[in-house]
Amino acid sequence: MTSNVTCTQPELQWSFNTLNQSPCQIAASLAAVCNAGQFIIAPLDPNKVYIGPTLDEANQCACSGVFYNLVSACADCQGRNWLDWSEFNANCSTIYPTIFLPNIPSTTRVPHWAFDDPTNSTFNPALAQEVTDAPESTGPSQSTGTSSNPTLTPASSESSSSKAGPIAGGVVGGVVGLALIAALVFWWIRRRRLGIAPSAEVNYTSVAPTSPPPMSFTAAPLGSSANITSQRFYDPSDPSTYPAPINAPATDYTGSNQVLLTHVTGSTYPGSTVPAGRYTGAPEL
Repeated sequence: MTSNVTCTQPELQWSFNTLNQSPCQIAASLAAVCNAGQFIIAPLDPNKVYIGPTLDEANQCACSGVFYNLVSACADCQGRNWLDWSEFNANCSTIYPTIFLPNIPSTTRVPHWAFDDPTNSTFNPALAQEVTDAPESTGPSQSTGTSSNPTLTPASSESSSSKAGPIAGGVVGGVVGLALIAALVFWWIRRRRLGIAPSAEVNYTSVAPTSPPPMSFTAAPLGSSANITSQRFYDPSDPSTYPAPINAPATDYTGSNQVLLTHVTGSTYPGSTVPAGRYTGAPEL
């Protein structure tokens, strides 16, 4: 940062800071912050003015009202004219009328009058001289006057939007990741609840059905001692088919009407007189 300008107006000594730096030197120090530490302010020829920054040079330093006030005071101390504020910042997409955003270098101090608002029209040396007793700024500069806030253009909005985009994307990604983790945990818990515990498992062993032993029939050979009784039907002509009589105690009967009953086995029993036409139990022919 350099400035080889010589102020030819002794009445503008009030524009110097407490380090005895001219407004030209102070302006060069501030502009160098945005230009890799290098900025030169050359002396003005007659009928010349300091123009504002080009499109390539427009930055937070050159588009600040603080820098404009210092450059205008630098022209005044040489007995030259200066541009209006609106002409000076014509190529600035964003203007900072009453603030200087970058940090003020430690090698300089900025007078209080440099923070006056130039938006009314132009730099006013008479108003600036009225506040020369106010403290200087050596740190992050802020407006100490009763001036309005800087006007921000859409470029600043675009910068904020570019920062908000990644932040919003990160938040959304985090929420989606947490939702996926919660879904996996829920699925795992549900599956575990629906599963069968090992103690509740039942082992089934196939067992062959038990069947009763097959029925066996033993045939007796012919001539063996096995008694096989065949059933025969009643035949009135065959006494052997008669039913066996009921055994009763023997009773002695006397008289001409007694008869003998013949048993199927051939034994005889005394009997009573059988009335005519009455069934005696013996087979009748």
